[in-house]
Amino acid sequence: MKLDATLSLSIILALVALIAPTITARINNRHAYKMKLLDIEQQRYEQNSTHVRQLFEQFLSDYGTFTGSYLRKDQVETQKSFYKCIPYVPSKYLDSFIYFYQLFTLTKTPLNKAEEYMQETLLNEIRDILKTL
Repeated sequence: MKLDATLSLSIILALVALIAPTITARINNRHAYKMKLLDIEQQRYEQNSTHVRQLFEQFLSDYGTFTGSYLRKDQVETQKSFYKCIPYVPSKYLDSFIYFYQLFTLTKTPLNKAEEYMQETLLNEIRDILKTL
């Protein structure tokens, strides 16, 4: 009986020794896969945040150029950059952006109203948008 118990124990230990590295490797691979997915998600988030930040910075830069020159070509550039930003504006700020655009593009409205609205409202909303990135 002693021989049977030691033989059984030896067989069990041999099987465990064969299976344990496989189980460990699978667990490690699964963890590495999940970490890689998290890294990819983080990179996408950072790229998107950078892209949105650059769009808003370009819009503000174009608007600043226009307010310094009041040239038609600068107004067109500001309008282009405005439309590039619109898809990234949260719905709670969308009405403000549309109102600003109306002030900015309507020829009957003095441009100083658009400038006032930019300084009083839109800049704060852009700051809020960029903070959430």
